[in-house]
Amino acid sequence: MGKTIYKMIISQQGEREREKSKKIVFVIMTDGLENASCEYTYLTVKRLIENQKKIGWEFFFLGANVDAVREAANIGISSDRSVTFHNNSAGIALNYEVIGETWDNFVTVFLEKKKLRHSLGRLSHSDFVQSEFGYNTGHVVTEGI
Repeated sequence: MGKTIYKMIISQQGEREREKSKKIVFVIMTDGLENASCEYTYLTVKRLIENQKKIGWEFFFLGANVDAVREAANIGISSDRSVTFHNNSAGIALNYEVIGETWDNFVTVFLEKKKLRHSLGRLSHSDFVQSEFGYNTGHVVTEGI
């Protein structure tokens, strides 16, 4: 997780201003098994997350076989951004459904704040998301902590 956050930070620093993502949302989904990272401690990951939250990044923690609220708090993610799920096909499917709805809510709030709701009718959804949220929107990266 720390490596992935760090890679995105470096990626954003290397982009020209117009190509930087305007909104970064990290969804951490874990099965609760320790990955025994030697590079990143909980404290290091917590500091990375807290620093990125200050500039508007959003973090969500979805955990199976763990107390997700407690584990999320250990790395600086609040309880309203964490949930424990059942590690089976129904639980995993529900997670993806909720994340999709959450993303739709982010887009809706963004549109309302920017008073751009009318522009969505003139652009395809993917073109709109790319133009308003940047080129890195939609990347899925899976790595251990």
